[in-house]
Amino acid sequence: MQLFCPPARRFAVIQMDPVRMVQPLDDPIALAAAQELRTKKYLVYLRQPLELPTPSKPWFRYEVIPIATTLRPEDQEKGITPDMVIPISSNADHPRGRAPIQTETPFPFPNCFHWIDNHLVVRVRRKEERYDDVRAVTVSLKQDITLERPFAEDYARINAFHAERLAAAEEHTPRLPDGSPVAQSKRDHDDDDADRRSAYTNSDVDTLPDGSNDDPSASESMPPTTPQSSLAPASASADSVDAVLKMDFFGAHTDDTAELIPLVDLWFELTDHLNPETIPSPLNLYREREAVMRIIHDARERAPSVRSLSMDDDCSYTDGDSGKAAYSVPVPKRGQPLSTARSPAALLSAWWRALPRMRTRGGSGQEARDA
Repeated sequence: MQLFCPPARRFAVIQMDPVRMVQPLDDPIALAAAQELRTKKYLVYLRQPLELPTPSKPWFRYEVIPIATTLRPEDQEKGITPDMVIPISSNADHPRGRAPIQTETPFPFPNCFHWIDNHLVVRVRRKEERYDDVRAVTVSLKQDITLERPFAEDYARINAFHAERLAAAEEHTPRLPDGSPVAQSKRDHDDDDADRRSAYTNSDVDTLPDGSNDDPSASESMPPTTPQSSLAPASASADSVDAVLKMDFFGAHTDDTAELIPLVDLWFELTDHLNPETIPSPLNLYREREAVMRIIHDARERAPSVRSLSMDDDCSYTDGDSGKAAYSVPVPKRGQPLSTARSPAALLSAWWRALPRMRTRGGSGQEARDA
């Protein structure tokens, strides 16, 4: 089946494109740094789309699960042990005999695992020739729903680990005459001070994750949330068209977080790009993502006024092997209003903005084109 966006519940190969990620910043230093990066191809499970895909969008936001060929690295601080993985059939090797994930079509690699606490959000670039999943390795809906059920016992072990560590810490905590911990009393006092200060300060600040700690659990496991005010019902006096536009169903608005999400190319032909010996560790993918995020962060510090990424920005599809652009999506010139870009999303957004004038004045469609 050929579709304009990749269908979920399939294994795929992805490769990040740092150059296209930093090009909208128009920063020669960032571009040079991105060109120095050498990204690899990674095996992932395409779990689910995180927004409404439309044919006019240059990329689609997905949740993916990077796949490994080894047990998970131990994380003593979080209570994660190497056996907190699920093998993927035909791999049946697990330290505690855990049943493998079954696929509807044969999975070509015999040595793969799904790690606990290992999810990533990516932007999958749209292809001109569409996505053909005729050779894709698929997972049934039932298997997908229960995919991470075996991790329930692992999370119980993690919770028990933290409970034991907390109990041990409380035994050695100095206490006040009333029996309350000294440290807790100080935290309560600090929290009261913070609450008083918050009434006079604005806590809505831009943040960037700290430097890479090579821990997949530090990845973005959930899509960026939309401020509650943008989803609230419009008041009786508010314009209904403005309320619809605020929901941004058509991707016409800017997205302050999108530029930090890996932009990737995706293929369903697994064995054309990887073999059991060349599948990289998910840790390398997180290092690549962190490197690009740092480049973008530094570029923003040099030029904070550069506008945020929009669905109208250029996102040319690049052949991963040749490096040549196959096609591009229209992009407005610097200083040009986003609504004048000739992409379908921008035209539709302009039409919605012009609709109230058309109703009151008996206007024509030309107003939308001129908006």
